[in-house]
Amino acid sequence: MTCNFDGTATPSSLHAPIEAGGQTHTNYTNPSYYSLPDDWQYTGPMFAYMAACPGDSCEGFDGSGAVWPGYTVTIPKNLKPGNYLIRHEAIQMRSRTPMFSPDCAQLAVSGEGTALRGEEYLVSFPGAYSLEDPGLTIADSGISVDAPLQPKWNTTVYAFPGPAVWHGE
Repeated sequence: MTCNFDGTATPSSLHAPIEAGGQTHTNYTNPSYYSLPDDWQYTGPMFAYMAACPGDSCEGFDGSGAVWPGYTVTIPKNLKPGNYLIRHEAIQMRSRTPMFSPDCAQLAVSGEGTALRGEEYLVSFPGAYSLEDPGLTIADSGISVDAPLQPKWNTTVYAFPGPAVWHGE
């Protein structure tokens, strides 16, 4: 699954402008199901990935087969300017099989940066994760967010799935 509802990307000619070093924010809501703005029920990690778009635009680029480096949501200040596809993802881990909720947007990064990420930060979507990755399972799907942390539930030390985080060095 690469991006958005049902795992398909919807290419667009629009790019949101952002300065390298700036922050981007995404909201996860489902107004047809949840009744309160803070009624988000996912128990699990959230991620952000970025992939450079080919050429001068992301228009027509759906992200499938792209290589995506793992990031925090602050755009690295030294990132080379250009067009990028950013993928925000929440992973629900309260079930035996994790549920992935990715969403993508196109960014036009400006600034004076010159850095690009190395191979050790790249992954491809689909295919970045395996159900055997330690960060995609918990030992007991019936645990509550209020339960005490216990090693047997993989909740005292968490191993994030995916690549190392690139900070723009």
